[in-house]
Amino acid sequence: MVALMGYYTSQAQEVGVFFAPHFSKTYGDNNAGTSAVVGNGFNVGVGYGQYLNKNFSIHIEPSYSQYYTQSRMKSFNGNLKAVDRDNDAFILRYKGGQVKEKVTLKQLNIPLMLQYETAGESVRFFVKSGVSYSLHLEDAVARTKMGSLSTSGYYSEYDIELHGPHFVGFGDFSGTTKNNEIELKNRWAYVAEIGVKQLMSDKSSLYVGMYFDIGLNNLANEGTAEEGASTSLVGYDRDLENPLIINSNLQSNLGKMTYKNYNLGIKVKYSFNINKTKKRSHTLD
Repeated sequence: MVALMGYYTSQAQEVGVFFAPHFSKTYGDNNAGTSAVVGNGFNVGVGYGQYLNKNFSIHIEPSYSQYYTQSRMKSFNGNLKAVDRDNDAFILRYKGGQVKEKVTLKQLNIPLMLQYETAGESVRFFVKSGVSYSLHLEDAVARTKMGSLSTSGYYSEYDIELHGPHFVGFGDFSGTTKNNEIELKNRWAYVAEIGVKQLMSDKSSLYVGMYFDIGLNNLANEGTAEEGASTSLVGYDRDLENPLIINSNLQSNLGKMTYKNYNLGIKVKYSFNINKTKKRSHTLD
């Protein structure tokens, strides 16, 4: 592409602004007993296009995106070795179900795409595709809600199981909601668009089309859980005022879940033609 642009000046350059609402969904290997649910979000950004000839052009369209994906878990159970405030060892037993987790992401997307468009006086069809790199502007936020959750503490030394009180983390905690910040990897994606380009005048155009992007890499990594933190869905820390800890599904299922997602939506872009020059000729010695 760089070589071509070195030999030819573009027939046109254009700049534009766009808005794109979309649906989002997680996919990938999932052995953690969860199911993905469609979420939604939006992209808003600016674009720059460099034409190589009347049909082909290169586009870079940095954008801000905010979206969420959601997962569900029907049931879970487990146990965890812990120590209470009196330094007595016990086993924390927990079980529950109907867990909903909403992961919200805010990213800066930098796509590079090659576009082909048909000839036409007023209406043209276009298709373009390429790759996109997305930087997380802040840690993702996982909002986890427990439809049902009950805990107990089994003290083997006394052969007794306690189901209360609440202030030590035992009992019924159904409906508990917790927000956790999650550190994710930056995202690579394949992106593509197809649609119609309406020439509004010699200097402006309106693009309307459908776009999608497919995440290529697993966003979850070993840094998803804070160092030293419990990686079970339910944890315990006697030094906290409320010692019962609710971790996110991503934190508790490292190594079991591949967190990828794809987005599908409608994109509207208004662009302006900023110059028009002729093709240069070259003579080879």
